[in-house]
Amino acid sequence: MITQILLNDDARGLSSLLKPRGDGIAFQGLDVQGSVREVTDDTPEQDGATDLTQFAGAAAVTLTLKFYGQFRALMDEIDQFCVPYARPYLQVTDDEWPGDRILRLRYSTANKPLVRGTGSSRTAAYQWKAPAGVWEDAAAVTYMIPGVTGASGGLHFASTTGVSVNATTFIDFGPSSVSADSIVTVTGTMRPPWVARLYGPCTGPQLFDDTAGTALVFTDDLVLAAGEYVEVSSAARSANFLSAPDQSRLSYLDWDASRWFDLVPGDNLLRYAPDLPSSGCACQLTFTPRRMA
Repeated sequence: MITQILLNDDARGLSSLLKPRGDGIAFQGLDVQGSVREVTDDTPEQDGATDLTQFAGAAAVTLTLKFYGQFRALMDEIDQFCVPYARPYLQVTDDEWPGDRILRLRYSTANKPLVRGTGSSRTAAYQWKAPAGVWEDAAAVTYMIPGVTGASGGLHFASTTGVSVNATTFIDFGPSSVSADSIVTVTGTMRPPWVARLYGPCTGPQLFDDTAGTALVFTDDLVLAAGEYVEVSSAARSANFLSAPDQSRLSYLDWDASRWFDLVPGDNLLRYAPDLPSSGCACQLTFTPRRMA
């Protein structure tokens, strides 16, 4: 059951609690209709079509409210979120969800019929588009992935190659340095965009997705001191030094060895393995779980 609904517009400092509320606004209903962005092409001289559909389309959001008493002032409060230039979001708490979820909105239209006479109540239906077409968790998830080196010496095991030995004349059971994967668990049903801060001290930062068998590989010309990082965004396809948009480091990306990758629902095996790591280097990975609207 929905226990709380908030309309927020952080950019303009606006917030309106719609449920629970006792001063003349009663929540009547919330209808969210998701859609799919279809990509199809009719097959020539054959039945059917080639279907390459992968992504969600915009969702339609309808919020129905009933106003009591001095309803005109209360409707004006909601109308602040009903302008085409604003990008508010709806935050919903449901006692069957593990946490709050949000829909990012763009105003579409509203049905606010004028009623003859004064009356004591008015029902209105407000409609927005949710351009991303997904519910997002209100709280982002962050993983710290320690920097590791390639395996050397001793007997070691890698998830992709099995057991191997670095020895020339005999099996060495001495200490070894092993490249380990970190398990990143993605809840929800959609593939979320992610942001990774690749921290030094290191040379040639490299972030591997061992689940998909791909990686983002920077050349050894990119050197990061302790406390420095490159912020990599899967959505923007950017790599900015210290998050500064005017400090791009994409020119250091080894395009032949690199490919952008998605996080998928479930467990993902990721590895931060700079070419020349030093103690303390790590990757801070952040994403927000998503679900189809």
